[in-house]
Amino acid sequence: MGLLSFFPLQEYIKKYHISILIETGLGYGTGVKFAQKFKEFHDIHSCEIDTEQANKIKEELKYDYRVHIFAGKSEDYLKFILKDNNLIKEKSVIFFLDSHFPLADLGKANFDDEKNLDIRLPLETELDIIFNLRNPETYKDIILIDDWRIYEKMDFPGGDLEKLGLGNLTKYDVSFIKRWTNTHVLNKIKTDTGYLEIMPK
Repeated sequence: MGLLSFFPLQEYIKKYHISILIETGLGYGTGVKFAQKFKEFHDIHSCEIDTEQANKIKEELKYDYRVHIFAGKSEDYLKFILKDNNLIKEKSVIFFLDSHFPLADLGKANFDDEKNLDIRLPLETELDIIFNLRNPETYKDIILIDDWRIYEKMDFPGGDLEKLGLGNLTKYDVSFIKRWTNTHVLNKIKTDTGYLEIMPK
């Protein structure tokens, strides 16, 4: 489990003139609450597959007009918010993709309870949607991903999933990020359970 606060958001905001954050995987609202500290964000979007949790955080943060929370799958949420260019017009957006292992971080399920791999590990689908609806040749989006140890076998301080007896949770395949290399730089960060930054060139 990684944190949005790991990344230098103020640096990104200033360099790319960013005013929108889009997160997948609301959880306890940690990412949204961190983003609220930045006055430059005029819209903070997040989604959560657990409706009860989404409603709970929505109620807690209802006095901040910038916060928008969607209850449902990240795939449906991204299609909804990105398909209509009138919703997200900015040239640069920060995406924080953190919606794997639904309900596990909330203590409502085990990490492998969800048998549908596309729901359990939706990262590839999420990136496909962003790539297709936010053409990287046009937009200079920043994409931040945590728990990279799920996809690449490296010596992460947070532990190797196979060595921890959790090899069934991994999907060691990074081929799906290669098409981003034409427009973005991929920075793999060996901290905690691993991060990946997809940064505009």
